Amino acid sequence: MELLQHIFTDLVILHKRWPRSPGPPPTTTLRLVCRQWANWLYEKELYRTLYFTTRTKTLAFIGHIRQRSKLQLPRAKCAHLYAYLTYHESWHGLPEDEHEYRITSEMLESLVDLFSDTIVTLSLNFDEYVSLSNRTVAAIGRMENLLNLRLENELWHLPDERVTPFPRVTECFNSLLVTTQQLRSLRLGMPFSLPLGYGPAAGSQYPPITHLHLRLGAVKITDITTLSALLKHSLRVVTLCDLRVLEGFEPQLLLPFYENIRETIEGIGVSSPIALEPILI
Repeated sequence: MELLQHIFTDLVILHKRWPRSPGPPPTTTLRLVCRQWANWLYEKELYRTLYFTTRTKTLAFIGHIRQRSKLQLPRAKCAHLYAYLTYHESWHGLPEDEHEYRITSEMLESLVDLFSDTIVTLSLNFDEYVSLSNRTVAAIGRMENLLNLRLENELWHLPDERVTPFPRVTECFNSLLVTTQQLRSLRLGMPFSLPLGYGPAAGSQYPPITHLHLRLGAVKITDITTLSALLKHSLRVVTLCDLRVLEGFEPQLLLPFYENIRETIEGIGVSSPIALEPILI
């Protein structure tokens, strides 16, 4: 099987950097193989990384996997799942044909249940804010090996005026964090919110996240300060990026954030040295 791994790796083109747009990596032309090879490729490699952007393809895939299960064929394994969801199907007055295009929370729940014991990285992209049903949040919480959670929104660079006045959508995001106790890495590239009041023991509710990656152009400094206080006992590495979109950004605003993690932090990565000014002065 190790030989098969080397052969398959050689077939995949790896010279391109990680794409921003969803899609599988390009591969060379494959040929028919024996059943043993086919089963191995199907189980180990074919669905290792999956991207879902449309409702039609998502439903078709779910139906395909369920049908294979009924036939007792080898079970596929997915380690990295990327899904693009909508905040709400009637939000922004979208036309009906656009509604049919979007992936729903229920579809994500079905995808998660298919690979609940193999997914290591879950990346979710929303129109605006985190919005999932309680059932979907519970399904994500049942994922046995989920280590990395990435939450992004459709807008890669969120204008300043849209960072401050967003609704206090706290319950879903907070429930998602509390439920996923096995998490070790959290990447946030969208507005989020946490409960306004918390006591000294509140951090014990949250998973022992060691790596926190933040896109500062999409979050509020006050919210990441609160988050750092809740995770400070486990945080070891912090990555801050996207400062270039924050015109007039005052780095001193990050000082409370740094003060919360100063006793445990081991590494800080930044996309611009301006983010380090509060601790270099």
